[in-house]
Amino acid sequence: MPTLEILPRPLHHPDVRPLLDRLDRELLAAEPEGGTVFVHIDPTEVDPGNGAFFIAYVDGVPSECRAYRRIDGRSAEVKRMWADPARRGEGLGAAILATIEEAAAAEGYEELRLETGEHLTAAVGLYRRFGFVPCEPWGEYVDAPFSYCMAKRLA
Repeated sequence: MPTLEILPRPLHHPDVRPLLDRLDRELLAAEPEGGTVFVHIDPTEVDPGNGAFFIAYVDGVPSECRAYRRIDGRSAEVKRMWADPARRGEGLGAAILATIEEAAAAEGYEELRLETGEHLTAAVGLYRRFGFVPCEPWGEYVDAPFSYCMAKRLA
């Protein structure tokens, strides 16, 4: 049985950049003509009190990443979601998303929001299974082509 460990990491941690580079390449390759990809996250956005960046390690190998950042005093946004294609379907997405929800709720956030591509059906399916529902776009996602925004109330 593989060992799963989910750890918070600052963006300057050496395991972070290789995961984000793979995510960016995958998103850019999957984006429809004329689409928009949001690949930026500022290190201060995942500093304690503003959010967090997590890596899921399987047997010590960084295999998935996901972050959340503050939108306002009651809402946080799930960001930079990626899993190693070789590990997809093993429940890593569910495990790390549960970690994000717990951490955000512990910091007092009442809602999580996210933006994904409408064409990324596996991601949309995961979020629906976790109780996310479509919502109006906000901020940089207003009028973004192929953007699909979702939200979930936290207990």
